[in-house]
Amino acid sequence: AEDDERVASLYCMLGILRKDQGRFDEALDFLDKSLEFQTEPGMKFPWQSKADVLVRLGRFDEAEAYYRKAMALNRKIEDEEGLAHTLRGLAEIAWRRGDPDTAEILLRENETICHVLKHARALSWTAQQLGNV
Repeated sequence: AEDDERVASLYCMLGILRKDQGRFDEALDFLDKSLEFQTEPGMKFPWQSKADVLVRLGRFDEAEAYYRKAMALNRKIEDEEGLAHTLRGLAEIAWRRGDPDTAEILLRENETICHVLKHARALSWTAQQLGNV
């Protein structure tokens, strides 16, 4: 309990687990707790995960703000995989808002990053989203 980063990580993982179980209200509660304990400025997972949940709930304005915060952290710590994740999330929001042009631009940037990283699974997700767009 004296290690805020470990507590933040624990709450984040519980939030991700609840998200994957479809228990979105509980996921948001855990992710909010994670953010309360977060002291490490590079800890981007609660921001990204909360945005993922908010997208599933259709709360796009809130989700966009969390993705943008995660994107800034990803750029700061030079995490290309995390950056690709946030680009996919922002593309999802653009598409659901009826803006396929912005969605495609974001997905093409994501695609470039995923090719460089040789991240086959992320490329398949991107291809699926491009197909939707």
